Formats: sequence, C-alpha cells, structure tokens
Amino acid sequence: MNKIPTVIFFCYRLIDFRLLFNSKVFKNCSDRMSVVVVVPKSAYPYCKRILPKKIKLRILNHAIVKEGHYKADFKNKIENYFRNIFSLTYAKNKNFKDCMSQKPQIDAFLNTQKSKGPLKYLLANCIVQIALLISNFRLLRNFLSSILFLLLKNDAHRNIYTEFKPNLIVVGSMGLDVDAQVIHEARSNNIKTLVINQSWDRIVCKGYPIIHPDYLIVWNKHMKDESIFYLDMPSNSIFIEGAANWDYIFKKKKIINKKIFFKSINLNPKLKTIYYPLSSAFWHEELINNLNQFLIARQKKKLNNNLQIIFRVHPYYWITDKKQRNELFLVLSKLEKTKGFYIDYNKVIGTGNSYILTDKDQISLLNFYEHADVCISVLSSSMLEMSFFGKPSFNFVFGVGKMRGHKIELKNYNLHHINHLKSFNMIKNITVFSDLLRELNNIDNNKIEKLFTKNFISSEAGVNLGKASLAYANRILKLSTI
Repeated sequence: MNKIPTVIFFCYRLIDFRLLFNSKVFKNCSDRMSVVVVVPKSAYPYCKRILPKKIKLRILNHAIVKEGHYKADFKNKIENYFRNIFSLTYAKNKNFKDCMSQKPQIDAFLNTQKSKGPLKYLLANCIVQIALLISNFRLLRNFLSSILFLLLKNDAHRNIYTEFKPNLIVVGSMGLDVDAQVIHEARSNNIKTLVINQSWDRIVCKGYPIIHPDYLIVWNKHMKDESIFYLDMPSNSIFIEGAANWDYIFKKKKIINKKIFFKSINLNPKLKTIYYPLSSAFWHEELINNLNQFLIARQKKKLNNNLQIIFRVHPYYWITDKKQRNELFLVLSKLEKTKGFYIDYNKVIGTGNSYILTDKDQISLLNFYEHADVCISVLSSSMLEMSFFGKPSFNFVFGVGKMRGHKIELKNYNLHHINHLKSFNMIKNITVFSDLLRELNNIDNNKIEKLFTKNFISSEAGVNLGKASLAYANRILKLSTI
C-alpha cells in the first residue's frame, strides 16, 4: 500500500489561511492526503477552533515584518533593500506588453521616501534605477536573485520537517515577507514548493519574485501569461485551475429566497438595491466623508426613495487601528438609523491581530450579490464578483488614498489589473460623487448583455467553475507524489 503524502501549508498571513479554509482547499486536501497548517502564534487559537481535527496545526517560527515584535538586524536591512528592488521590478519582453503597475508603484515609493530626508531619497532613487535596469535584463535579475538567495538561508522549521517529513510545501506568495524563507528552507530540504495565487491582482502588483517556487497555480490564461512574461516562471510549471475563492459564487448552493433574506435585514424586496462593500483603511478619511455624503443625500432627497443600500464593513477594520474602527462605526451608527440603509458588520471569529470570516459570512455575501441590483466598488474584487452575476458595477475612484504611506489621487491608481478590466466595458469608472448619485438614480439604464457576462467569466474565473477547490486538491496530490 502506498504511503499517503504529507503536505504543509505555511500561512503567515491570515488572509491566506482564511481563503484556503473558506474555499474548502484544506478540507479537500485532507480527504486525499495528510495536511499540516502552519500559522503565526497570534492566530493559533482562532485557527485551532475551526480546523478539522485531522488537520495538524503548528506555529510559525519566523518573525513577521508587519507584527510589532519584528526587529531588523543588519542582514535583514540588506535583504529588505533587495526586496524593495524586486518589488518594483517586472520583466520586460519585446513580445509582450509592459506591466502597467510599475510606474505608479515607483512614483508612490519615491514620494514616500522624499519626506524621509535626502539620504533616504537618494537610496530610493538607486533602488528605482536598479529595478528599471534589471527589468530589461534577465541575466541581471538572476544575478541579484542569487545574492538574495544567500540571505534567505534558514532552518527555522527543522522540528516540523523532522516530525512530518513533507512531500510538498505550499505558500501563498512568491516571497512576500516570510514566504521567501519558507521556500528557501524547503529547497534546502529537497522538498518541492507550490504557490497558490489567491488574489485577482497579486501576479501584476507585487513585483518580481524574491524566490521562485517549483510550481504555481493561477486562475486563468492571462494570469499564466503574466507569470511567464513578468515573473519569469517556466510555462510547464504553471497550472490553470480556476479560482477556488469564487467556488461559492458558481455553486450558488445557499441562495435564500429574496423575500425571506430581505426581511432578515429589514429591507424591502420590491425596491432597487445597491450593494456597497466599503473600502479598507487605505481610504479611511475619504470613506468617512463618502458615508456622510450618502447620509446627507438621503436626508435631502438627492438619493431616490426607491433605492436602498447594503453597506458592508471591510473585514480589515477588525484588525486596524481601534481609533479608525471607532470613527467608522460612529458614522455607520447614524446610517443604521436611516430607513433603507442596512449595515453588515461581517461574521467574524476574533479581533485584534487576527480575524477569520465564518461560513455564515460567505452565505451573506452570496445573497448580497444575488439579490442586489448594482455594486459600488472601490478598486476591489467586488466589481468582478458582481459582474459574474450579470449585474453592473461602479468603480468609485475619487479622492485620496494611501499607497506605501504616500497620499495619491485614486483616479491615478491605474495598476495593471485595474486597466485590464476596462477592456470588457462592463464596469463603469466614476470619480465624482454627484456622478455616482446620477448613475444610481438612473439604475435601470445600466444593463449588462449576457454575452459580455459569459466572456467575462471565461476570462477571469477561468476553468473549473464551482469546482476549483477540488481541482487544487487533485493538483496538489499529483505534485506531492512526483
């Protein structure tokens, strides 16, 4: 009898854990092989509560940059210098269009460093020039990668390798934060590595890989092409398996009757409904201003009475600065008292450093998309998800946000994946609140043709609609037995 393979998932970010958990990747893998999940110590109690008992849980032994206890020594500072170079690097190829994310990311980086003094700004310019140079020459990218490779050396999880003797290591990125050390450590132990892309934007807005994995799972064809041409991933190491994150959308198993669902949230099923998933603290000041504008618009009857709005709090607010969360909730408490406004605060386990969305939250999301008539999105994947339902979305990009600590005009936030969506003519960009009100008040003028929806789903959700999680598990099983 063949031995069951063992796969270890390293999830230094709780969003990676949450997506793999909610999309049933952990469960489907554990039905086929032995699964171990490694998470930060701060997240361990919450993850322990919800993981099936047959899945082993262990604690990550790396310090995480975004957590307060992280302190960079001289080696870390050199490593971070290289990381900054690669974060602004995208390979250029004469046979493929350049990645549009590079310029706005460089501009934001330089503007951030400008306020830190002349020396910091000089070093920042050196980083940018090196990034631009190596974007044009693969030999130079390989040379710098080989230097950085030496700095990643570690054996932080020797005990876990000894205990489980894994066949495959799975991570959520090509080297963000501690994922780079995890991939290096796996390579040192002669274990193959797999990156599962879990976001619609990560391939084209996180720069060049700090370290390349052995394999990569992506959602669709254009992601594969972008991985080949911008990230130098070999074509035969990339597998198109669809978007497990969106399985719940295409399964549509837990749709609740509209009358019953709207009664549960005190809304009228006969009125036109706007779904507005709020932005994260990236846009906090503008968000507060925007919500107050909606309140005034309702009070002054500038928003039609036949419209009702579902406001959904961005889950990030459960782990952001408490002052910001309180500011947001104070404004939402005023909206909550307004007829035709409903606030969804998410269904979460845990707050502070960690939060995990529950299955009930996913059911709410599914029914928001199913029963709402239009979506307001602020540079988020919600506009894609609403488009899968054949309904219009308004990408609301007005005001000022923050990128790398620098304030930028959101209308200039033209990253590659945002620009890609424009080619479908399904999502309308709006930069002024008065224009948004006009579009909402004339909601019936915004219709999406079925053919457009079909083509959009084919391009973005890719293959294995509603079954991508199973496809991931089967692919992981196959790779773990090579």
